[in-house]
Amino acid sequence: MKQGRDRIKIFLVALWVTFTVTLAGWWMIFGLRQLDRLNQLHVEQADQLQKHYQMLLWEGGILIASLLGGGSAQGEVGSQGNRGRRRGPGANGSETDASGAG
Repeated sequence: MKQGRDRIKIFLVALWVTFTVTLAGWWMIFGLRQLDRLNQLHVEQADQLQKHYQMLLWEGGILIASLLGGGSAQGEVGSQGNRGRRRGPGANGSETDASGAG
């Protein structure tokens, strides 16, 4: 029963990370393509476009790295939920958790 819940949690974390990273990637690619289109129009301020291009690359990269880091941390915290309970033999031979409750 507990393994089923853990698998669902891991699946939901993976789904969330996949969705948000895909969305952030799409946002970054869309923005970069828009800048490329503006650059093809030979706008007077083409030097500004290069700065915006670099800004989008950095911001998008940091956003994606943050989403991946947050998702992996969330998955790690969720998987550690079971590690906090230590089992051992009780006085009557049954297993108990660390608090002594059976």
